[in-house]
Amino acid sequence: ILYYQGLNSDVKDELSRDKKPNTLNKLAEKATRINERQFQRRQERKREGNPQKTVPKHLYSGNNTNQGKKRDLATYNDGKPGPMDLSTIEA
Repeated sequence: ILYYQGLNSDVKDELSRDKKPNTLNKLAEKATRINERQFQRRQERKREGNPQKTVPKHLYSGNNTNQGKKRDLATYNDGKPGPMDLSTIEA
């Protein structure tokens, strides 16, 4: 019972569509298969180009302060990136 209570709600919903497994091992195997399939489906959705349904909402916070701005390139070494200056790091 504790194992079942700890399952994801989507997995529980899917388990409820079929007859309940009669052993803990069978329940764990079935729950694992369901969870793996749901994970695969979420990955498919990402590849299909629906980021608004698969990317957490906080990533679309509207904070676009760098949007449309050119990136400043280092001027040291003829405009090529140079070694990191670690002296600016505070301990």
